[in-house]
Amino acid sequence: MDDEKYANELLEEARAYFPLLFKKVASYRVYAPMALLIELPDRKVFLFDSLNQTTTRLPDDDNSMTKEQTGRVFGVLLRRLMARKGFTQIGLAEATGLRQCQICNYTYGRSVPSYYAFDKIVRALGCSAEDLRYVK
Repeated sequence: MDDEKYANELLEEARAYFPLLFKKVASYRVYAPMALLIELPDRKVFLFDSLNQTTTRLPDDDNSMTKEQTGRVFGVLLRRLMARKGFTQIGLAEATGLRQCQICNYTYGRSVPSYYAFDKIVRALGCSAEDLRYVK
């Protein structure tokens, strides 16, 4: 399936779940498999996660994200990657040596991992650091 057709299908799915929010869209593009970046006419940008049927408002500038925003976006990306790789929170905790409650806090954006914990997560998931980093 070509990218434009896939992006259109994801947008229609986003509109089905969030009809009022995505009634008018300025632009959109596939961000990752099953994820769509959607920009509204007022310049607000959202990440629609088709896997979890959720949407997250993204900051206007990725260089000035607050710790809270960073945690929220990291959590969305981590949940998606865990699902794609077949990891549960318990499974990732076992693979990394981190506590399950820490993984839970990361996946829901309540905290941000230290560099040490981040490195363990990246290695366990077999991904790159860029896969878990928001870039507009």
